[in-house]
Amino acid sequence: MKYFLALCFPLGLGVFIYGGYETFNQHTRITKSASTTGVVLKSSLKSATKDSYRPNILFQYEVDGRTYESHEVFATDDSGSRAWAVEIRDQYPQGQQVDVWYNHDDPSKAFLIKKYLFAPYGIALAGLFLCFLTPPLVIFAHRQSLGPPEPEALPDGWYRIHAPSTLSRAVRNFGLYGVGWIVAGILTCAHFFIVDGFEGNAIPLAIVGGWVLIGMLWIGVGGYAFWLYRWMDDAYLLINSPRPLTGQTLYVRVEQQVKRSNPVKSMRVELICEGVERKWVGNAPADIKTKLYSDERVVLEGYQPTPGETVAADLEFPIPYGMPASTPADSKKKKRTVWKLKLRTRLHGVPPCPDEFALTVDPGAPLPPNAHAWHDDSDDEVIEAEIIEE
Repeated sequence: MKYFLALCFPLGLGVFIYGGYETFNQHTRITKSASTTGVVLKSSLKSATKDSYRPNILFQYEVDGRTYESHEVFATDDSGSRAWAVEIRDQYPQGQQVDVWYNHDDPSKAFLIKKYLFAPYGIALAGLFLCFLTPPLVIFAHRQSLGPPEPEALPDGWYRIHAPSTLSRAVRNFGLYGVGWIVAGILTCAHFFIVDGFEGNAIPLAIVGGWVLIGMLWIGVGGYAFWLYRWMDDAYLLINSPRPLTGQTLYVRVEQQVKRSNPVKSMRVELICEGVERKWVGNAPADIKTKLYSDERVVLEGYQPTPGETVAADLEFPIPYGMPASTPADSKKKKRTVWKLKLRTRLHGVPPCPDEFALTVDPGAPLPPNAHAWHDDSDDEVIEAEIIEE
């Protein structure tokens, strides 16, 4: 999938370059044109695609005593609805005298209507859309294929695990991406509105307005993350083993700085094991998640921190015997097992800010003789095992 997405960027770049070339070609033909008088020889419609048409008007004109013929209506190719094409065709019946715009350097190239069309700008915008949309999708697909990143070893023997998304990263990525999105889109289409104006260009205005709205949504997400970042810093989760085993105890240290004096309503950490199965829902594949195991611990409730205080706690999570280990990232199985730690911090007057940290849990020793395993009746999978004292 990521390789297919990677091809979308050069494709989008090619479409953008083609649209830019057509835009430049249209502008050059219009600015370098001179007028003369001609006559319409034939007026008809031409099918461009299954549902689009273009007016096909053959006209004759004379430049410096030499007669030429052409059928180009605009300075660039364009097609549209049948009603649009019929309306233009009816303006140029056979035998009507018309103004013809021809090229100074090559009089054999001429067109009828001296008007800028938005189509080349729209093509460039479509290419730009692919160029902007592809990188985050490629990065997401690449991270999914790699699985959780390896924990970072610290000098004191702990290992830091990273969240795939943090507040500081969201502020930077979403904000900058939104600004770049808007600026690139406006620069691509600005020339059209400069030379052709806004009147009568409702569809181009709607397209550019939709583009700006998408960029504002990107900026809005970054702004929301920035607002949350003013209240609390990114959360840090440390574990005692980079790849804990089933049947062992996972030691977790949680740290998060509260930047203001808002009371901490609650801070909870949950160890979760999920079964993920790829199924078809309608006409699209979807990941169906089932929680196989959960163990939640309360870190704080109703705590009043001082501004800038780092709230920290040490927790223990026994990983039961018999639980399935993490499925390798490169596994082709439709059923996967995912382990993660979920941190939920709630400040007074601030929306909940959950963070998820992926874990890699390896299979541990087999069940000891004095262990008793509980099974899930629905699919006969072990969801918890308990040591029974003799």
